[in-house]
Amino acid sequence: MSFWISTPYSQEPRLVLVRWRAWEAQVPNYDAPSWHLVGYLADEHCAKVSSAVAFVHPDTDEVTTKTGRTYALSGPPGVDAHVAALWESWQRQHSVTVLREVTTDVLDGRQPVAVKLIRGPDTRGDGNSSDL
Repeated sequence: MSFWISTPYSQEPRLVLVRWRAWEAQVPNYDAPSWHLVGYLADEHCAKVSSAVAFVHPDTDEVTTKTGRTYALSGPPGVDAHVAALWESWQRQHSVTVLREVTTDVLDGRQPVAVKLIRGPDTRGDGNSSDL
């Protein structure tokens, strides 16, 4: 699976995810478990893992992450082979422990616990499709 560095949110402040799901995970860089979206960007023909979710907008089916990027959630939740493969690779690469699926929480408009970055993202230069 290939990875690349995400386009900064200032250049792409809003992305549309299809075939998406949401997960709560313990990421070593955060002081508490964080929620992350994983889904498919139809316009870019690739899978994507979001940085930590900061706010769920139930009235617009959108989610804003800690980086400020907004994800529009298009269609029902789901997953495909590309999304599943990226999610598994992302977990391994970042030593992530998945705690539970929170897709229903997002659909119901529940909010994640606020998390703080306690250590910067890995900057080894190997790239990845998430900002953490």
